[in-house]
Amino acid sequence: MAECLEIPGEKKVWHLRRHRILGKGSFGCATLYEDADNPDSFVVVKDVNTQIMKKDEEMKALEMEVKILRNSCGHPNIVQFLDHYHDGDFMVYIIMEFCPKGDLGQLIETHKFKKTYESESVVASFMIQALVALNFLHVDQRTLHRDIKPQNIFLHSDNCIRIGDFGVSTILGHVGDTAKVACGSPFYMAPELCEERAYDGKADIWSLGVTLYELMTHNRPFSSTTAAVLMRAIVSGEFQPIPEGGAYSKQLIELVHSFLQKPVITRPTLRRALRSTYVQNHLSCVPISCLRSKHYKDIFGEEVIQKAIKAQEASRENAAWALGSGKNSLNSGGMAKTSSSGSFKGGSTELTMDEWLNEGMDSMDSLIGQKLLKPAHGNAGNKQTGTLPHKSSMSNKSPSSSSNFLSGVGLRSGTGPAAAPKSFELNKTGNDAGDDDYEDDFESDGEE
Repeated sequence: MAECLEIPGEKKVWHLRRHRILGKGSFGCATLYEDADNPDSFVVVKDVNTQIMKKDEEMKALEMEVKILRNSCGHPNIVQFLDHYHDGDFMVYIIMEFCPKGDLGQLIETHKFKKTYESESVVASFMIQALVALNFLHVDQRTLHRDIKPQNIFLHSDNCIRIGDFGVSTILGHVGDTAKVACGSPFYMAPELCEERAYDGKADIWSLGVTLYELMTHNRPFSSTTAAVLMRAIVSGEFQPIPEGGAYSKQLIELVHSFLQKPVITRPTLRRALRSTYVQNHLSCVPISCLRSKHYKDIFGEEVIQKAIKAQEASRENAAWALGSGKNSLNSGGMAKTSSSGSFKGGSTELTMDEWLNEGMDSMDSLIGQKLLKPAHGNAGNKQTGTLPHKSSMSNKSPSSSSNFLSGVGLRSGTGPAAAPKSFELNKTGNDAGDDDYEDDFESDGEE
């Protein structure tokens, strides 16, 4: 029988049935529970034993994590805080939502195993959602995450991402303040942290760049089996560029490369990245549930958001029409289904529109890639996602699997020659024209 746990939280008394441990940290673990009062409803409980905390800073960090989660309630791209309980003695329980699709690290490992690459529309969606989440943390909450990596970006059922694990995050006192304590996961740390210099929100942008690079290439831009060599590689700022002419456009590659600029002053601010032409042109890749959030409307404006929503709805309608007509329609009236190998074939199982659109490509990309307007004979070899024709220049070794909810990364070797990242185009319209020299509300453009 499953172990039961009763937590008298601030909002209600939780009756939970234990399923499995998701990850362990220095002071406790994260465990998946089923809400006994709402069958098939799951939550994650992070339990922390404060008795083994030896420094006041560790207890302050826990209190700060709870504060950040509370302040982030309602944001579509941050893990949702549900409740909190301190037993008055040593145990603290943080109850959060469960993201059923795992984390980005697991998705990368799956693609490595299948030797496939995520489609550009999905990469663009993940990137935009992460930028919007960081903008909220940096500008609205004056918070540095300090541990952005694939294992801390969780995937919800509707392809929304949720940034989580604020265990080493910090809240700055004033706009323009910097942090000095070096922390986070070594592979994703910015050069300024490796050199023990003061840093701001652009350190999180660097970490996001490393994460996107890994998603797009299945390799990290900086790797080593020893910490000292890894730090020197990061500080050098030299990495194997993402190959062009493959699964991803030049514009996306240039934008990701810009996040990996070593000089802080040339690394784009969040505001600049969000105003880029690429982001503006790919808003329709973002889930509608995110686009309808006030956080997106505050950044992009009502008119731009409505245009993106209409474009996505039109794409869905076109896909539905293509699936419901022609030779691919089932005689029974059911919808044809995509196989795991990417072939398009009929069957008795009906695949809903939302399920199909969440398979990994937007509708029109998939219609073209799968050739849905033709019979699927001989189509079994097609992949659902893109491939990189130049991947021979990248290392094929897989890093250690790591989906730890709280901490930990694997080690893997293999780096490439340097390449100077290129700039990316800004979308300058209306009042934004000539706005190249602004200073972001949060991130400083301090000297390198």
